[in-house]
Amino acid sequence: SAGFGHLSCLVKYAEQKSEQWDGHVPNEFSEPWGVCPNCCQDYQNELALDLAAEFATFVKGTYPDDQWRYIEALFLKLRVLECMPLKPK
Repeated sequence: SAGFGHLSCLVKYAEQKSEQWDGHVPNEFSEPWGVCPNCCQDYQNELALDLAAEFATFVKGTYPDDQWRYIEALFLKLRVLECMPLKPK
């Protein structure tokens, strides 16, 4: 694989998948924002952080009164930040 993709395309895909979520499988709402649909590996580094930020923005705009979904989006962002290498000062 080339190891890259268009962020806007990945966001559009994840938005569509999240909007199709029926509530039955717990991780299906957030999974498209954190896992590649082709290789099933977690996104990493800046791409993971960008997608997590987009997820929070999407939830805030699409489900403004749903605190649980927003917490789920923030939790994904926190997990990504936890895995990112620290930058030297």
